[in-house]
Amino acid sequence: MTSEVTASSVKLSWKSGNTEPIESYVVIYKRKYAPGPQFEELTDIVNTETSIAALDAYTNYEFKVAAVNNIGRGIPSNPVDVVTGEMGQYGTPTVSILSCLAFFYSLHHSFTECFHHYAHCL
Repeated sequence: MTSEVTASSVKLSWKSGNTEPIESYVVIYKRKYAPGPQFEELTDIVNTETSIAALDAYTNYEFKVAAVNNIGRGIPSNPVDVVTGEMGQYGTPTVSILSCLAFFYSLHHSFTECFHHYAHCL
């Protein structure tokens, strides 16, 4: 999964990796350190990207994606942590460079790949 991050939204995109026909996807997410299984779901996503809005600024969220086919819902992906950006001066959202770089590092486990995607953080 990759992401564009603001203070109040996250744009996720992913590769299916499935050989079976997919009917839709489900994005499962929650605040990373919220107690209990308080996941929210965004269902009936027909493309391999979506945006989640109305998130809290500078908050760590955990996102997973599951494919849905004619048999049912598949096993969710490994979670990806994303920290939303901070609110800028005058209340405008800004992207947190450190959280964006941390996100790309969590995807690629390589600082080389991480800095390759640095432009996405600007």
